[in-house]
Amino acid sequence: MADQLSQAQQTEYKEVFGHFDKQNTGSLDKKDLRMLMLSMGEETEPSTMMSGDKIDFNTFLQIRQDKWAKEQSGEEVKAAFQVFDPTGSGVIPAEELKRIMTTMGETLTPQEADQMIRDAGGGNIDYNAFVDKMKRKT
Repeated sequence: MADQLSQAQQTEYKEVFGHFDKQNTGSLDKKDLRMLMLSMGEETEPSTMMSGDKIDFNTFLQIRQDKWAKEQSGEEVKAAFQVFDPTGSGVIPAEELKRIMTTMGETLTPQEADQMIRDAGGGNIDYNAFVDKMKRKT
């Protein structure tokens, strides 16, 4: 699995950035960055991405690259599972995993959740190993 943006992804970001850079300055202010992020379906607050009043394309692209790498690492998913592991044991009972997968976020059907649990080995699920296995399947 690639942890770097593909050339096509970089080109797409350049095109989107250019669309909002109406004066062709190579940078966006907070208002334009907010509109860009909303157009991509994200409600990220621009001030969390900017150190000044403007952001240039290279900085924007690096932020997107960092976000992509973090998503691809599975760390965010592992952190989400940790919420359901109050003892910090690194495992979640299969019944709890099924409840989570069928009721929260992008839900699975009970049959899909059962298959996922079978793929993970059933019983108590080591969620770090489970996420790593799921990453390899994509």
